[in-house]
Amino acid sequence: MDNTSVVIVGGGAVGCATAYYLARAGIETTLIESNSIANGASGYAMGLLNPVSGTGIPGAWEELSRTGFLLHGGLSNELKEVTGSSYIVRRCESIHRAYTDEDVAALEVVARCSDHVEGISCRWLDGREVSSLEDRVSEGAFKALLLEGTLLVESYGYTEALARGAERHGALIRYAKALGIKRS
Repeated sequence: MDNTSVVIVGGGAVGCATAYYLARAGIETTLIESNSIANGASGYAMGLLNPVSGTGIPGAWEELSRTGFLLHGGLSNELKEVTGSSYIVRRCESIHRAYTDEDVAALEVVARCSDHVEGISCRWLDGREVSSLEDRVSEGAFKALLLEGTLLVESYGYTEALARGAERHGALIRYAKALGIKRS
């Protein structure tokens, strides 16, 4: 540990991504994981990347969300080249239903945000179109926004590929419990 510049505690998606980018930049990095890579939430998460809605969007997190989304466009190819392993990344669409005028107003914000993200598009559907696309939607939805171009990422494979990529760039992964933190 004396030979490392950065110690990361936790081998989930955030820890492994941090280790990958630091190691790729030539920074001596050690990742400590008490169990196994992607053993917690990162191994089981849905992996939906939607840069146009969610907490802080629009607002404080909008630019970060958009940047992160665009980063994923080429990351799977980069990690496959570096590690030889691949994970599933696919474009998908989602239907966001409106049952009230307030729902429509909220979806109009999502539609405006989609104008600012490359690869994302949306269109309005009426209730009949919603039912024809998905018969499990309740009949009360009088309008919906069809959002196209979001990403679905296989979270376990993604996190594993980041860990392997970090190692290929020189990061050390240690399987142990972190008992405390000393900073200098």
